[in-house]
Amino acid sequence: MSEKGEERGFGRRNFFREGLKEMFKPLAEFIADRITDMPDFSSLAREQEEESFFLRPPGALAEEEFLKKCIRCGSCASACPHGAVSLLKRDEISSTGRSVTYSWRPYRETGTPRIVPSREPCRMCEEFPCAAACPSGALQVPEGEVKIGCAVVNDDTCLRAEGEDCRLCVDACPVGEKALRVRRKGVVFVTPEACTGCGFCEKVCPVEPAAIRVYPLEESH
Repeated sequence: MSEKGEERGFGRRNFFREGLKEMFKPLAEFIADRITDMPDFSSLAREQEEESFFLRPPGALAEEEFLKKCIRCGSCASACPHGAVSLLKRDEISSTGRSVTYSWRPYRETGTPRIVPSREPCRMCEEFPCAAACPSGALQVPEGEVKIGCAVVNDDTCLRAEGEDCRLCVDACPVGEKALRVRRKGVVFVTPEACTGCGFCEKVCPVEPAAIRVYPLEESH
């Protein structure tokens, strides 16, 4: 091709290229406007990351810091004299339905400690051997008031709603009626400020699934 022919070909390509730019410019502006109107999903993800979906042992840091510091060594579970602390398995995280859908979460939570009150409640041991055994600082020996969660009652499934005089959860509560009691109308009532989240109430509930469940503090509000 001659030099002039190449110039004409190049000119036509530029013509069509510029034409396409002008044609799609309104579409690009439309998409850009819609993107700026979309919510900040990264911030939503960060908010979700900070929530605890599992009941952590006493002395656990806030969930995000806890996940950063926990080295998944299992020392806390080995140190628990009652077997209340267990380590999360990846398939358990997926099967609960309570974990967020972000793909990285199961990887971050696998091997971290949690308490399942329906299996074994937390005794709130005086010296907190689980926290004392933690080498990374993800669990720290608590000082003062200790709360790992809060009990929540499902009045619809509680046996008292069916007229039965069941008070197993109330009688099992180590804190007593300051935290858990039967009101005059016959319903079981939890005082969040006094409940420690130990889970004895959930352990003894005869309903399946339990009509009283202990949730991490973020979820119990």
